[in-house]
Amino acid sequence: MNVFRNQHPSETCLKIYNTIENSEPKWEIAIGCLRQPEFVIQHRLDMRCPLWNYLLKVLYQYCTDSNIVKEVLNLFQIQEWLRISNQAEIVEYFLYHAYRSCFDIHKKLLLDLDIVNTFILCKKFSLVKIFLKYYLAPRLTLHDYKLFACRIPLQLPQIRPHVLLKPSLEGWMSRGRNFRCVQSIYISNCRHLMDADECLCLLWRSIPDSFISFGEMNRILTEVLPTCKIADIYKFYSESVDAGQNCCQPRTLMHYCRIRIRRTLSNSRQLSPDGISCLDLPSVLKSYLLLSR
Repeated sequence: MNVFRNQHPSETCLKIYNTIENSEPKWEIAIGCLRQPEFVIQHRLDMRCPLWNYLLKVLYQYCTDSNIVKEVLNLFQIQEWLRISNQAEIVEYFLYHAYRSCFDIHKKLLLDLDIVNTFILCKKFSLVKIFLKYYLAPRLTLHDYKLFACRIPLQLPQIRPHVLLKPSLEGWMSRGRNFRCVQSIYISNCRHLMDADECLCLLWRSIPDSFISFGEMNRILTEVLPTCKIADIYKFYSESVDAGQNCCQPRTLMHYCRIRIRRTLSNSRQLSPDGISCLDLPSVLKSYLLLSR
């Protein structure tokens, strides 16, 4: 396994790697390494170090004890690792064992952030689907709200953050709805990327809010974008979330039931594929609770 590729690892990293590769069971040696204060102090903040990915992959391949995985989750900067990781199978591994061990990943965040929002901002749309199997819905945080507003001008230079935040500041839209509009505009501007449409769909399946109307989006953007551009953004949004003619109307009763059941499962720490599979429901309803199309 060429863990370090073209990088030049330290002597300590090479020693750890060789020790694990020549030992059984590998995961016990990996855990022992992670438990060493010297290693944690030296490498904790450097989540790009290839040794981290190697150690986490060893755990993924060989360790099935949720309490041990919980211990590991307490040892490293999960927020930074999730931000840079593209390893969907290991992300799901950690989420599964976090669920099994009652570990709340959000409590490990250094800032007032929501992990799903972080994935969206980093354009890791495929990871949103994994997270929403275990988490109710992305939360509104003031930090994320401002981050989305600041990122859109990088996509569309003619837009300034204050334009996007104006609806809530002027009082004609709640901050929560303004946030969902800005978030949806951001994802819609990433429509050329894989899984952007599914991400937008799952996001709106996880929340009770009524769909955004063209009038709302147009009112936000009309001063800075031509109508045809706004129409393109809205077309992607409405097709992704399957809004149809129901914009600004309450969502269906079936959808509200889904939100309520998912919230109840989340409050009882049962929101997961395993938890939903235990429900005495037809498979089609179980899929519906998992936000499947």
